[in-house]
Amino acid sequence: MQLKQPAFSYRAGDTFLHRSPALVKLIFLLVFSLALAGAGRFAELPARCAVYGVFTVFFACLAKMLNMRPHELLRGGGPLLMLCVPVMVIRGISFSPVMIVPAGVIDGLFFGLSILLSFCAGTLYFSCTTMGQLKKTFPPFIGLCLSLTLHFIPRFFTVWED
Repeated sequence: MQLKQPAFSYRAGDTFLHRSPALVKLIFLLVFSLALAGAGRFAELPARCAVYGVFTVFFACLAKMLNMRPHELLRGGGPLLMLCVPVMVIRGISFSPVMIVPAGVIDGLFFGLSILLSFCAGTLYFSCTTMGQLKKTFPPFIGLCLSLTLHFIPRFFTVWED
């Protein structure tokens, strides 16, 4: 019987993700999040679907490389989804006059998808990067502050999920 690993836990391994410098992975995480925000704002519907689909398949492949099931990337994200749902609903409603706006519903769905995909990217980051690696990447004080700050996130989602 295999024990369930906590959300955002480090998974030891020797993949190229583990061997990549922590700074490169952190920059990828930031660029990815910005790319999702840009795709949601500036792309037409078919392009949005393509971008989100490519990122979903890409993350599923990376998860398999880390010996994770793709759905494990969302572990701990239930409460986050519950916060996204009201935002998605509010984006789909016009209050003067009161009506459902189809474009707003679609925007709300893509907003929720972008939050969940960013969450998956964070899960991948924490699965293949130790806080020690991150701390050594930056000057001592900055590395320590950033490492402690990011180390808090997995603990927060683990407690939040329970």
